[in-house]
Amino acid sequence: MIAVAIPAMGRDGSRGGNEDPACYDAEPIRRNGHLNWKFHATLYAACNRPHLLAMIEANYGHVSRFTRALVSQATGKERPQREHYRLLELCRDGEIKKAVGCW
Repeated sequence: MIAVAIPAMGRDGSRGGNEDPACYDAEPIRRNGHLNWKFHATLYAACNRPHLLAMIEANYGHVSRFTRALVSQATGKERPQREHYRLLELCRDGEIKKAVGCW
């Protein structure tokens, strides 16, 4: 989905990629799952595939309630934040293959 979204984003991320990962830095770790989805959904929105986005969100909702706390506690915030900054940079630079490889 990110491969379809990147070409539709503006260079500044104004169409789908203007989510700033820095706004999560001060948030408590228990909110990481929600904030992670918000970040990725914002990037995906540029692909203009609302039905596909809704399907992914529904799947995420079903799975995340079981894994959110465990993953947040195991990974912490530093590594995911680094990865989010890198992904956003790649999206803004139009680096589709590298952004897809971030997963």
